[in-house]
Amino acid sequence: MSEIKLLMGALRGPYGWTTIDRNGGMIKLHLDETTNFNMFDDNSVSYIYSSHMIEHMELESVQNIFNESYRILKPGGVIRTCCPNSSQFIQEYKKDPATFGTHYEYGVGTGRTYYGEIEMWVKDILKLSDERAEECLKPHNLLCAEFVCYCDHPQYGHTFDKDQFDIMIDKPEEEFLEWVTSHYQKGRPAGHMTAFTPDKVRNLYVKAGFKYENTFDMEYRNSIIPEINEIDLQLRKTISLYVEGIKK
Repeated sequence: MSEIKLLMGALRGPYGWTTIDRNGGMIKLHLDETTNFNMFDDNSVSYIYSSHMIEHMELESVQNIFNESYRILKPGGVIRTCCPNSSQFIQEYKKDPATFGTHYEYGVGTGRTYYGEIEMWVKDILKLSDERAEECLKPHNLLCAEFVCYCDHPQYGHTFDKDQFDIMIDKPEEEFLEWVTSHYQKGRPAGHMTAFTPDKVRNLYVKAGFKYENTFDMEYRNSIIPEINEIDLQLRKTISLYVEGIKK
Protein backbone atom coordinates (compact mmCIF):
# COMPACT_ATOMS: atom_id res chain seq x y z
CA MET A 1 0.00 0.00 0.00
CA SER A 2 1.39 3.41 -0.95
CA GLU A 3 2.14 6.07 1.64
CA ILE A 4 -0.35 8.87 2.22
CA LYS A 5 1.30 12.28 1.97
CA LEU A 6 -0.78 15.46 2.35
CA LEU A 7 -0.01 18.90 0.96
CA MET A 8 -2.39 21.39 2.56
CA GLY A 9 -3.32 24.76 1.10
CA ALA A 10 -2.09 23.79 -2.36
CA LEU A 11 -3.74 23.11 -5.70
CA ARG A 12 -0.81 21.15 -7.12
CA GLY A 13 2.01 19.09 -5.70
CA PRO A 14 4.67 16.47 -6.52
CA TYR A 15 3.66 13.05 -7.72
CA GLY A 16 2.33 10.93 -4.88
CA TRP A 17 1.13 13.84 -2.74
CA THR A 18 -2.55 14.49 -2.07
CA THR A 19 -3.39 18.19 -2.25
CA ILE A 20 -6.05 19.77 -0.02
CA ASP A 21 -7.38 23.29 -0.59
CA ARG A 22 -10.64 25.20 -0.26
CA ASN A 23 -10.39 26.25 -3.92
CA GLY A 24 -9.77 22.80 -5.32
CA GLY A 25 -6.85 20.42 -5.19
CA MET A 26 -7.43 16.68 -5.10
CA ILE A 27 -9.60 17.18 -1.99
CA LYS A 28 -11.66 20.38 -1.81
CA LEU A 29 -11.96 21.27 1.85
CA HIS A 30 -12.33 24.53 3.75
CA LEU A 31 -9.82 24.48 6.59
CA ASP A 32 -11.14 26.08 9.77
CA GLU A 33 -11.91 25.35 13.45
CA THR A 34 -14.60 22.80 12.50
CA THR A 35 -12.65 20.89 9.83
CA ASN A 36 -12.09 17.19 10.29
CA PHE A 37 -10.05 14.78 8.22
CA ASN A 38 -12.51 11.92 8.54
CA MET A 39 -11.59 10.75 5.07
CA PHE A 40 -8.35 9.50 6.66
CA ASP A 41 -8.11 6.83 9.35
CA ASP A 42 -6.25 7.35 12.60
CA ASN A 43 -2.52 6.63 12.29
CA SER A 44 -2.63 6.38 8.49
CA VAL A 45 -0.68 9.36 7.09
CA SER A 46 3.10 9.55 6.69
CA TYR A 47 3.68 13.26 5.99
CA ILE A 48 1.69 16.50 6.25
CA TYR A 49 3.06 19.73 4.80
CA SER A 50 1.78 23.29 4.52
CA SER A 51 3.49 26.43 3.24
CA HIS A 52 2.30 29.98 3.93
CA MET A 53 -1.17 28.81 4.84
CA ILE A 54 -1.63 29.17 8.60
CA GLU A 55 -1.04 32.96 8.68
CA HIS A 56 -4.28 33.25 6.65
CA MET A 57 -6.25 31.42 9.38
CA GLU A 58 -7.53 32.28 12.83
CA LEU A 59 -5.59 30.69 15.66
CA GLU A 60 -8.44 28.35 16.65
CA SER A 61 -8.50 27.01 13.10
CA VAL A 62 -4.74 26.42 13.08
CA GLN A 63 -4.94 24.53 16.37
CA ASN A 64 -7.76 22.37 15.02
CA ILE A 65 -5.76 21.50 11.88
CA PHE A 66 -2.78 20.52 14.03
CA ASN A 67 -5.04 18.43 16.28
CA GLU A 68 -6.46 16.57 13.30
CA SER A 69 -2.99 16.20 11.81
CA TYR A 70 -1.75 14.52 14.97
CA ARG A 71 -4.70 12.12 14.94
CA ILE A 72 -4.17 10.92 11.38
CA LEU A 73 -0.37 10.79 11.39
CA LYS A 74 1.01 7.31 11.86
CA PRO A 75 3.67 6.72 14.54
CA GLY A 76 6.88 8.16 13.10
CA GLY A 77 4.86 10.43 10.80
CA VAL A 78 5.97 14.02 10.28
CA ILE A 79 4.18 17.36 10.06
CA ARG A 80 6.10 20.30 8.60
CA THR A 81 4.82 23.87 8.72
CA CYS A 82 6.32 26.77 6.78
CA CYS A 83 5.06 30.32 7.32
CA PRO A 84 6.38 33.88 7.66
CA ASN A 85 8.89 34.19 10.52
CA SER A 86 7.48 37.00 12.65
CA SER A 87 10.58 37.05 14.88
CA GLN A 88 12.75 37.77 11.87
CA PHE A 89 10.60 40.71 10.81
CA ILE A 90 10.56 42.18 14.33
CA GLN A 91 14.32 41.88 14.77
CA GLU A 92 14.97 43.45 11.38
CA TYR A 93 12.77 46.41 12.32
CA LYS A 94 14.54 46.86 15.66
CA LYS A 95 17.97 46.91 14.01
CA ASP A 96 17.11 49.91 11.84
CA PRO A 97 13.49 51.04 11.49
CA ALA A 98 14.35 53.55 8.77
CA THR A 99 15.55 50.84 6.37
CA PHE A 100 13.12 48.10 7.41
CA GLY A 101 11.96 45.95 4.51
CA THR A 102 14.78 46.86 2.14
CA HIS A 103 17.50 44.33 3.02
CA TYR A 104 16.62 41.23 0.98
CA GLU A 105 14.21 39.87 -1.59
CA TYR A 106 10.77 39.21 -0.15
CA GLY A 107 10.26 36.54 -2.79
CA VAL A 108 13.47 35.01 -4.14
CA GLY A 109 13.68 35.74 -7.86
CA THR A 110 11.13 38.57 -7.85
CA GLY A 111 13.73 41.31 -7.55
CA ARG A 112 11.50 43.04 -4.97
CA THR A 113 12.19 43.74 -1.33
CA TYR A 114 9.40 43.59 1.24
CA TYR A 115 9.04 47.35 0.93
CA GLY A 116 8.84 47.00 -2.86
CA GLU A 117 6.25 44.23 -2.58
CA ILE A 118 3.93 46.29 -0.37
CA GLU A 119 4.54 49.42 -2.43
CA MET A 120 3.46 47.57 -5.57
CA TRP A 121 0.38 46.23 -3.78
CA VAL A 122 -0.88 49.52 -2.37
CA LYS A 123 -0.04 51.66 -5.40
CA ASP A 124 -0.46 49.42 -8.45
CA ILE A 125 -3.02 46.82 -7.34
CA LEU A 126 -5.19 48.56 -4.77
CA LYS A 127 -4.46 51.99 -6.28
CA LEU A 128 -4.65 53.79 -2.96
CA SER A 129 -4.38 57.55 -2.83
CA ASP A 130 -0.85 58.90 -2.49
CA GLU A 131 -1.60 60.01 1.07
CA ARG A 132 -2.98 56.61 2.09
CA ALA A 133 -0.13 54.72 0.40
CA GLU A 134 2.47 56.90 2.13
CA GLU A 135 0.88 56.16 5.51
CA CYS A 136 0.83 52.40 4.86
CA LEU A 137 4.49 52.45 3.85
CA LYS A 138 5.77 54.09 7.03
CA PRO A 139 8.14 51.58 8.70
CA HIS A 140 5.95 50.80 11.74
CA ASN A 141 2.85 50.26 9.57
CA LEU A 142 4.91 48.24 7.09
CA LEU A 143 5.94 45.89 9.89
CA CYS A 144 2.37 45.47 11.14
CA ALA A 145 1.11 44.81 7.60
CA GLU A 146 3.05 41.55 7.60
CA PHE A 147 0.87 40.35 10.50
CA VAL A 148 -2.52 41.92 9.66
CA CYS A 149 -3.55 42.86 6.12
CA TYR A 150 -6.55 42.59 3.83
CA CYS A 151 -7.36 42.04 0.19
CA ASP A 152 -10.10 44.63 -0.23
CA HIS A 153 -10.30 48.22 -1.44
CA PRO A 154 -9.95 51.10 -0.63
CA GLN A 155 -8.00 50.38 2.58
CA TYR A 156 -5.02 48.15 3.07
CA GLY A 157 -4.65 46.80 6.57
CA HIS A 158 -4.50 49.07 9.57
CA THR A 159 -2.47 52.13 10.30
CA PHE A 160 -1.26 52.15 13.87
CA ASP A 161 -0.71 54.97 16.32
CA LYS A 162 3.07 55.42 16.37
CA ASP A 163 3.27 56.31 20.06
CA GLN A 164 1.35 53.18 21.06
CA PHE A 165 3.38 51.11 18.61
CA ASP A 166 6.65 52.34 20.17
CA ILE A 167 5.45 51.15 23.57
CA MET A 168 4.35 47.75 22.32
CA ILE A 169 7.38 46.97 20.14
CA ASP A 170 9.51 46.85 23.31
CA LYS A 171 7.25 44.22 24.89
CA PRO A 172 7.97 40.47 24.54
CA GLU A 173 7.40 39.33 20.96
CA GLU A 174 4.25 37.34 21.70
CA GLU A 175 2.68 40.27 23.53
CA PHE A 176 3.49 42.62 20.67
CA LEU A 177 2.14 40.20 18.07
CA GLU A 178 -1.06 39.64 20.04
CA TRP A 179 -1.54 43.40 20.17
CA VAL A 180 -1.09 43.77 16.42
CA THR A 181 -3.31 40.85 15.42
CA SER A 182 -6.03 41.90 17.88
CA HIS A 183 -6.80 44.68 15.38
CA TYR A 184 -7.85 42.22 12.70
CA GLN A 185 -11.41 42.97 11.57
CA LYS A 186 -13.34 39.72 11.21
CA GLY A 187 -15.35 39.45 8.05
CA ARG A 188 -13.01 41.40 5.79
CA PRO A 189 -11.25 39.52 2.97
CA ALA A 190 -8.10 38.46 4.72
CA GLY A 191 -4.51 38.53 3.69
CA HIS A 192 -2.73 37.77 6.99
CA MET A 193 -4.54 37.56 10.31
CA THR A 194 -2.27 35.53 12.61
CA ALA A 195 1.46 35.78 13.33
CA PHE A 196 3.85 32.98 14.26
CA THR A 197 7.27 32.46 15.75
CA PRO A 198 9.01 29.06 15.76
CA ASP A 199 8.22 28.61 19.47
CA LYS A 200 4.56 29.43 18.91
CA VAL A 201 4.24 26.74 16.23
CA ARG A 202 6.04 24.22 18.44
CA ASN A 203 3.74 25.01 21.36
CA LEU A 204 0.66 24.54 19.16
CA TYR A 205 2.08 21.16 18.12
CA VAL A 206 2.41 20.24 21.80
CA LYS A 207 -1.22 21.20 22.45
CA ALA A 208 -2.17 18.87 19.59
CA GLY A 209 -0.39 15.92 21.23
CA PHE A 210 3.23 16.05 20.04
CA LYS A 211 5.94 15.91 22.70
CA TYR A 212 8.03 19.10 22.77
CA GLU A 213 11.26 17.11 22.42
CA ASN A 214 9.87 15.70 19.15
CA THR A 215 9.34 19.15 17.62
CA PHE A 216 12.16 20.88 15.78
CA ASP A 217 13.02 24.32 14.42
CA MET A 218 14.34 23.42 10.96
CA GLU A 219 15.95 25.21 8.02
CA TYR A 220 15.05 25.57 4.36
CA ARG A 221 15.16 22.15 2.65
CA ASN A 222 16.49 20.49 5.80
CA SER A 223 13.90 17.87 6.66
CA ILE A 224 13.01 14.30 7.45
CA ILE A 225 10.62 14.39 4.47
CA PRO A 226 12.36 12.76 1.47
CA GLU A 227 10.84 15.02 -1.22
CA ILE A 228 11.60 18.24 0.63
CA ASN A 229 13.52 19.75 -2.31
CA GLU A 230 10.34 19.50 -4.37
CA ILE A 231 8.00 21.14 -1.86
CA ASP A 232 10.03 23.77 0.03
CA LEU A 233 9.71 26.76 -2.31
CA GLN A 234 12.84 28.80 -2.95
CA LEU A 235 10.54 31.81 -3.37
CA ARG A 236 9.82 31.80 0.37
CA LYS A 237 13.19 30.90 1.91
CA THR A 238 14.32 34.40 2.98
CA ILE A 239 11.21 35.12 5.08
CA SER A 240 10.08 31.76 6.44
CA LEU A 241 10.26 29.61 9.52
CA TYR A 242 10.18 25.83 9.22
CA VAL A 243 8.96 23.68 12.11
CA GLU A 244 8.55 19.90 12.15
CA GLY A 245 6.90 17.53 14.58
CA ILE A 246 7.27 13.76 14.76
CA LYS A 247 4.48 11.65 16.20
CA LYS A 248 5.98 9.15 18.61
